[in-house]
Amino acid sequence: MQNHHCNEHLLKNAKKLHQQFLPKNFNINDEISFASFYKPAEIIGGDYFNFFKINNDQMVLYISDVSGHGIDGAMLNIYLKTTIDFLLYSLQEKGNKLAPNKIVKQITSKFIGDQFEGDYMICLFLAILDLKSFKLTYASAGFQTPMIVFSEDGLVEKKEIGGLPISTAIPLSLYDIKNKELCFCEGKTIVLFTDGIVEEERNGKLFGTGTIVKISENAGRKSPEVIKQEIVDAFNQFTKDKLTNDDITLVLLKRHH
Repeated sequence: MQNHHCNEHLLKNAKKLHQQFLPKNFNINDEISFASFYKPAEIIGGDYFNFFKINNDQMVLYISDVSGHGIDGAMLNIYLKTTIDFLLYSLQEKGNKLAPNKIVKQITSKFIGDQFEGDYMICLFLAILDLKSFKLTYASAGFQTPMIVFSEDGLVEKKEIGGLPISTAIPLSLYDIKNKELCFCEGKTIVLFTDGIVEEERNGKLFGTGTIVKISENAGRKSPEVIKQEIVDAFNQFTKDKLTNDDITLVLLKRHH
């Protein structure tokens, strides 16, 4: 009984620490608005996201899905956050151009070099947004859900991301991490989500990306906060508000006129 209470205390403290690292300031500039939703499958989860300005001209955004839903998953995300923070600081100090694929490759190299066990892995999407040209450059390691991009006239695109997950079970030589680019034009909204939401199953059916696409097609000039809530409401209706099998993370950003 004493061990049970001790474990509960540890989990609650780990949850507080995990939530402390989630972004709280959503104000990047007047042109961009954000919305997010995070729900762990257990007390703490293996999903994480962050976005922040790294200088006056650039913003970094990343979202991760790591193995594990308990303390190990939370610790792995803290490891990932501190690694990204250090790399961004180090690259800027040296005057190097920030390229998402190089950052992801360096994270992969460090993870393999630190010799984590083979059953630990990280799926990571990392993007850098130029706040002057509004060009979004992004790279991925194992992030299998698509990025949904839509405009106010109902045009929706699904950008496949993919790649190999970060794992010591995969030789570094097999990673071919490339940059992709997207024009974050006025009126466009980007939706990112981990696989927990689309792979949730009820009565043999998956929630899938279809509902997210349909909501996006009819979003018009709605704010990210309203669109997020519509997706969450649809998901809760699908699951009947019961416990989910995986962590749920949803991030939206919109560029205004």
